[in-house]
Amino acid sequence: MLGHKIIDFIVLIGVLIFVHEFGHFIFAKLFKVKVLKFSLGFGPKLFGFRRGETEYVVALVPLGGYVKMLGQEVGEEIAPEDKPRAFNAKPLYQRYFIALAGPAFNLLFPVVLYFAIHVTEGQLPAPVVGSVYLKSEAHNQGVRPGDRIVSINDEKIRTYEQLHEVFTKSPGQALRVVLARGSETVPVTLKPTEVVETNPLGSVEKSGWVGISQWPMGTRVGIANPNSAAGRAGVRTWDEVVAVRAGATGEFQRVERWNELAQFIERAGKEKQGTAIDVVLLRPVKSAFNAAEVMMKVPHVITIRPPDPLEEIVLAFAPAPTEAGGPVKLGSLRGTSVPRASAKAAPKTDIKRGLEMAATMMSLPLIAANQAGLFLDRLLSSATDIARDITFAVARVNLSVQRLLSDYVHLGLEPSELYVHRVMDVGDVVHGLSLTEPSPAAKIGIAPGDRLVAVNGEPLTWWPELQRALRHNPDGDFRVAFIHQGELVERRFKQLVIETKDEFKQEVKRFLLGVSQMGSRVMPAMEPNTERFGRAFRLAFRETAEKIEIMGAGLVALAEGRVSCKTVGGPIMIFDVAGKAAERGIDAFLSMMAIISINLGLLNLLPIPILDGGHILFFTVEALSRRPVSLRFREIASYVGLFLILFLMVLAFKNDIERYWDDFMNVFK
Repeated sequence: MLGHKIIDFIVLIGVLIFVHEFGHFIFAKLFKVKVLKFSLGFGPKLFGFRRGETEYVVALVPLGGYVKMLGQEVGEEIAPEDKPRAFNAKPLYQRYFIALAGPAFNLLFPVVLYFAIHVTEGQLPAPVVGSVYLKSEAHNQGVRPGDRIVSINDEKIRTYEQLHEVFTKSPGQALRVVLARGSETVPVTLKPTEVVETNPLGSVEKSGWVGISQWPMGTRVGIANPNSAAGRAGVRTWDEVVAVRAGATGEFQRVERWNELAQFIERAGKEKQGTAIDVVLLRPVKSAFNAAEVMMKVPHVITIRPPDPLEEIVLAFAPAPTEAGGPVKLGSLRGTSVPRASAKAAPKTDIKRGLEMAATMMSLPLIAANQAGLFLDRLLSSATDIARDITFAVARVNLSVQRLLSDYVHLGLEPSELYVHRVMDVGDVVHGLSLTEPSPAAKIGIAPGDRLVAVNGEPLTWWPELQRALRHNPDGDFRVAFIHQGELVERRFKQLVIETKDEFKQEVKRFLLGVSQMGSRVMPAMEPNTERFGRAFRLAFRETAEKIEIMGAGLVALAEGRVSCKTVGGPIMIFDVAGKAAERGIDAFLSMMAIISINLGLLNLLPIPILDGGHILFFTVEALSRRPVSLRFREIASYVGLFLILFLMVLAFKNDIERYWDDFMNVFK
């Protein structure tokens, strides 16, 4: 393990030093400067060879390198025949290029690295909608999972990343989007919502969001209402549906995505009203194996028998919770029956008006059955074409929700996306630390299997919505609504603050609610990458430019004191991150090499004497004053530069020792 890390470190540092010094070397040769030595590393020579006038050396300390050119040292004796080839005899612009070439090569080298990463990507996600966030712009305009985005503003869309880029860069702009839905072509207008976020350096970033994801929801289910059709049949939360059929004589149809399951149930309800649906599912079961507890998936076949869909529509009503935030018992307190014959003949608007009137007469808040995940067993199958056009106004449970009934829950089944799988408690390890107190989720009574409904009055449809809300206001007060044992509960909490270290041993604050999910995602639709080389070049240049901008802003923030000096790392930190990146694979290692290469290039451009940036500064002064910088000034500046470099080295080593002190001590235990 340690040996591998040493090799990874030497490869990473060695390649970057070579690239930097090669930049100086190649431009010196280009301008016919005599190069005396090309050295990788400092200190005693390990091995080397001479070719022509240049000695090539690998030295003991692999923390730098140098290119020694004739005429570079002050007071150096130069043979008369070599004077035209001395560095200090060359025109100013040539010395500029030679000094600049090293950092420039480090800043350009990531283009090669990122190209190598992306050129191997033979398959790319197709421009197919995997999932749609409810209440989003895409949802409001009728975009559905499985839709293929053909064009945006008459520009042909070939990949999902292409459409994501267009939406991200167009906040607030009306975009003409053409969808392919089966054999149909569906035009829609989407206006990406502006999302404002603050990055770790304090800069505000704006982007557009329409509410779609390339990742389809899988068929792992949640059962909020045990009295629903699926609940009565014995389906449980965390079951994974893998095949379905309508009627005992039909053929099973494999399903992998939630929209496939939902469409099958809707279609079966329309074509074969009242027909039982058989589902093949895999149920996670803990089992003992060789004295260890393992999780196994046990297959089951369960028959779900839907009720007569229009015999009775049962709505769930409940009073608002008390000010103390007590639970609300969810039950079919009252309802309104719609005779089957008249319901079929009645216009949809009349049915909607009748349901709204019933709620008004009862003077009770109406809770959308699908939002709470309850009592949908009376709104199934062939009723969904009516339910789709009925929007229920969800009244107070200290939240306000609007949802379309048939979008999310079918036969009492819904995705397990918002169901809590695990709640952190005392002794659980979170971010490398063992909790000494219950998590906020445990304190307010959230338990595994509970269904999260809303945060601060905003309905949840995806787990990332919860994460985004918690991240945007980490120190804030929150209200969370969730379903616990058939009760809709609302509680208040503040996130637990955990001071820990990230994977790079940087001190960070983590904020914890203390819940995790067992969501279900499947691979997005993939297509061949027909533009492999052109795309790889574009992405390589773009990612390099973005990283340079981010790291440049980081250096400015460090100089201004907005970023702590403790973030500065040295060779020990580079050793650690190189090893960890290599463990994650070649792409991660190349990405880390690109980041460190950019860091090396930017640092060498700092106007500090001894560094390349210091030489460039001297050349700039010479160009402006039209005479070389005095020898005395250069000597004093060199001492100042040496002091600054030593200070940075001491700071970096100090930070490294503090970061890894516990690791050092563990070696000797």
